[in-house]
Amino acid sequence: MVATPRASIDAGRGVPDRLTVKQCWKGIYAMPADPLKTDQAPVYRCIVSPDHPVPVQSLPSSVVGAPELRAPVDALYCSAKAFPDEEFLGEREKLSFEPIPDRLVSASPPEENEENGESEKSKSNSTKNANIVALSDATTSKSSKEHSSEIESPKASDSSVANIKTSSSDVRSLPSGASWQSHANGEVGRSTSSRRESPFGDYKWITFKQTQEKVEALAWALQNEIQVPTVTFDDEGDAKAMQGGDLKKESYRFVGIWARSSAAWRVTDFACNATKLVSVPLYDTLGQEALLYILNRTQLQVLFVEGSKLYRALQLVVEDKISLRVVICFDPVTPDEVSDFAAAKVKLYDFDQLLEKGKDKKFEKPQLDPEDICTVIFTSGTTGVPKGVVHTNGAFVASIAGYSECNNRMNLSRQDSTLSYLPQSHIYQRGVEIILTYIGVKIGYYSGEITRLVEDIQHLRPTVFFGVPRVYTRMLDRIMLGVKEKSHLSQWMFRKALAWKESSYKKDGRSVTSSIPDFVFSKIRSTFGGRLKTLCMGSAPMKPEAIITLQLLLASPVCEGWGMTETGICFLQEASDSTKGTLGGPLPHCEGELWVRGPSIMKRYFRNREATEAALDKDGWLRTGDVVELLLPSGAPRIIDRAKNIFKLAQGEYIAPERLENIFVASPYVEQIYLHGDSVQNCLVAVVVPPKEPVLEWAKKHGKEEVPYCDLLKDVALRRTVLNSIAEVSRGRVYRFEEPKNVFLTPHPFTTDNGLATPTMKVIRKQAKKEFRKEIDQLYEELKGEQ
Repeated sequence: MVATPRASIDAGRGVPDRLTVKQCWKGIYAMPADPLKTDQAPVYRCIVSPDHPVPVQSLPSSVVGAPELRAPVDALYCSAKAFPDEEFLGEREKLSFEPIPDRLVSASPPEENEENGESEKSKSNSTKNANIVALSDATTSKSSKEHSSEIESPKASDSSVANIKTSSSDVRSLPSGASWQSHANGEVGRSTSSRRESPFGDYKWITFKQTQEKVEALAWALQNEIQVPTVTFDDEGDAKAMQGGDLKKESYRFVGIWARSSAAWRVTDFACNATKLVSVPLYDTLGQEALLYILNRTQLQVLFVEGSKLYRALQLVVEDKISLRVVICFDPVTPDEVSDFAAAKVKLYDFDQLLEKGKDKKFEKPQLDPEDICTVIFTSGTTGVPKGVVHTNGAFVASIAGYSECNNRMNLSRQDSTLSYLPQSHIYQRGVEIILTYIGVKIGYYSGEITRLVEDIQHLRPTVFFGVPRVYTRMLDRIMLGVKEKSHLSQWMFRKALAWKESSYKKDGRSVTSSIPDFVFSKIRSTFGGRLKTLCMGSAPMKPEAIITLQLLLASPVCEGWGMTETGICFLQEASDSTKGTLGGPLPHCEGELWVRGPSIMKRYFRNREATEAALDKDGWLRTGDVVELLLPSGAPRIIDRAKNIFKLAQGEYIAPERLENIFVASPYVEQIYLHGDSVQNCLVAVVVPPKEPVLEWAKKHGKEEVPYCDLLKDVALRRTVLNSIAEVSRGRVYRFEEPKNVFLTPHPFTTDNGLATPTMKVIRKQAKKEFRKEIDQLYEELKGEQ
């Protein structure tokens, strides 16, 4: 697919003229440069909407008309005016709450070396709730050993019981004798208010008009009841002024949101925007060190939380001396909880009670400006300390404008619905929901338990699904596992139907639907609701072959996109584009680092002048750090890897580890993989998390059923089998020097809990290298012994 160019742009604007762009998709430039310090690779420069400054009014739209958009919340106002009574936000009804007996709480933490069954169960459940990898029914418990990490998990989740240390001399200390326990999901809660939720019912919806009323009620309460304080920093100001040395200071009124995706999260985000408050979304899975860094860095005083994090928020005040003054809980609160917070001089509000205070009150929405700061989003910390990305209202409006101007690439309409389960604190899900608000798509939120995701899909029956490769891989694995359990006749019919669709797809590249094969696959489609028409994927690459198989089985095209916390959503494929593994858009054929400029780009990093100057040049170009190659004839870019991840081996060969890892996970013995190499070694080694089933099958085949699982993973023959399997799936796709020559097998998955993965399930390479340093050295020693 070649996108229709909006204009022909020459190589001006400071771009050298020896690389001329003949066509542009949202304005794409190419210039000589090289992230790897060689003389060959150019930098691709993409300017989002070069014909406009920040879009303010008269935005073209086939959906709502031409409203004036100056901020994200205006998308809600537009839709509430255009179709006020249509359903918008939905959540599954909680059928009941059942009290459970209080558990005895220890007066002191357990011994550090205590490894009891309850503690291990708590850890396992924490891992299950925290990670998208639990989409399949099979989950594995996390490591029982403590993983060292720059971003550690909260101490309370390291054991089944935890106490808050209190001091009678501390005016913020809790009432004498108050004790706390960590629940199964790793969150800290009061021992006297334990509750268990029963299964959920069907989705209940509120309309666009009702959503606007809730937003205005909360906005009134934030203005009149909460009165968020203003903070100013000596080292924070406009990026251009910072680069010029003349710092223009900026004032902020921060509001934090620390919760899983929910309708209340969306209402809160819009309410903050409507009152010119700057939201600071916090990942649901943030470790203690990163959390404290962000709270101290922003001097946050007002925080929205979900019920499971209520007492962890109080713990931050009592133990860590965080300057919180107001906490608003999305779940109902008890008088005891209000008293506990009051003892620490923190005002605790119930979210619904706060809405009641603002109900029927007159809220006058102020004039919003595209240049107003909308949010500070902190990165997930894959490279160390999280960086605060400063985004304006105009950045989100530009995303709406960009989607509106590119002819509705996903074919969305007001008749569509989607399931929101990815973290709204991430720019991907947040940007998507703002665009969907403008279009009028129904958004149903998951039940809060990732293990219920398929159940939520079956209740909601969405037509559009947004996900990350990890989730789609799990979908495909679930399908294939189900097929293996069917009769030989059913398996034969499945293979024939899939081959039929693959043959048709290869001919025209567009036939994702076909009557007879789709009848065979009807039960597969019904597992995922039966109404899916479009899938969207971002966050990381996925094997093109897997994408094609998934879309043929579900009869739904997969649209790939690209974006960063710093850029928002920048690339998106047409639903009809048959080229998989790319981002879409025409460019010359070469490879290099992607640079981006435009109104959706961040303004700066919060209180981080050095990082700002490293990321943004004087003309406003953002160095994304993504190395891409361009495919002919479409010229569409394909992500190779992050520039910082690419390294040399001793002979000088460059290695792009993420690209290789995405190929190697096709092996039935590879669940997760970390590929390692450096300039002093002449080959690669790998750390692999294998799925348990094929390992146990291998053990049975080789008469080793009685061998403990951890000992099996050390078996040299099994390790050789894994290496051979990796070589088999990568044959013809990688060079020999790109294959690992030795492997270490671990039973412990890479998760956010152990600091080895981000919330979007990307391996934190720096931490993995540190965690497995001893094992990596041993792998190279073994290779030396074989020479």
